[in-house]
Amino acid sequence: MADSVVEMFRKSGALLTGHFLLTSGLHSPEYWEKAKVLQYPACTEQLCRMIADRFRDAGVDVVAGPTTPGIILAYETARQLGEPVRAAFAEPVPEGGRSLRRGWSVASSERVVLVDDILTTGASLVETVEAVRAAGADVVDELVTDEDASALAVAVRVRERYGLDGIPLVIDFAERKQRRRAEA
Repeated sequence: MADSVVEMFRKSGALLTGHFLLTSGLHSPEYWEKAKVLQYPACTEQLCRMIADRFRDAGVDVVAGPTTPGIILAYETARQLGEPVRAAFAEPVPEGGRSLRRGWSVASSERVVLVDDILTTGASLVETVEAVRAAGADVVDELVTDEDASALAVAVRVRERYGLDGIPLVIDFAERKQRRRAEA
């Protein structure tokens, strides 16, 4: 049976406990060090399969993510979705924000899904939405692998700001909530 996201992070040593001050200024008893889980190709493949399964029948043309962990997630998710889906990466630009660089483009007719790893302030997600729109396409959905309630709130604000439909999918959010209740 496939591991849950929580179990993948735990097994790889990526789920850290203690006291952490996040970029958002919030404090957390846990820190999800995504780079530690993404170093294992089998975990990355499994995580991105979960993401791809969510969008398999959505007619996605492009999976975009911000640098650096977002590159790995976008690439592997696009690979899991199969041809002709491709990956694109929004990279920081000197004047601020992000841009689709390296000659990548998206057509206004293409359906783009954003993937990101952890949400704290939502800045990289916002900048990636703006980069995709500046390149000529619109974002149809976004997914983050973070499981924090504050991340869900940030994702909802991003959705409202950019008029994205639906509720953001936060993998294993319910499982983590259930685990916290059991530990209390």
